[in-house]
Amino acid sequence: MQQANLKPQTARPTKISQRFKDLPTVTIKEHTKVLPVSDERWSDEVLKKLKNLKKGEVVQFPESAEEGVPTQHAGIGIRPQLDIGSYTLSAGKDDQGTYISLFDVWDFGKGYTEKWLKGSSILQQMQAPLMEAVGQPFAIYDRYYIPETDLQMELENRQQSLAMMEWE
Repeated sequence: MQQANLKPQTARPTKISQRFKDLPTVTIKEHTKVLPVSDERWSDEVLKKLKNLKKGEVVQFPESAEEGVPTQHAGIGIRPQLDIGSYTLSAGKDDQGTYISLFDVWDFGKGYTEKWLKGSSILQQMQAPLMEAVGQPFAIYDRYYIPETDLQMELENRQQSLAMMEWE
């Protein structure tokens, strides 16, 4: 973490297992591109889910393919610029507003090799023990707040555009 110059993060996911609760946590916000909601890579379905969130609610996103984006993250305009592999994106609403959260654990503990590298080459099977030797596990967590006025305006714009296309 320190060698990568990642900054500590005090915020934690609302729901997290005890195994990960006490891990040192960092932010990658300065290494993440957040596309404006007007960007076409934000899907209508995701924007509607964000707009309709109730305080305290958490949602999962649709699974549809988009080139170069993990399947579960298609339709969401949050793009980490670091190669962190697979990670979890969800959305919620709190006192500060509507947000998308990014969570990942850099953890190559017991069971990693068996679960993820089963049947892989000897080099891949050496990855987990080598990563454990390099450093200690840590978590990545960030919340990216999306202004509700932006959501409302974009959904209205998309609705108007759709209506115009139907008239043509």
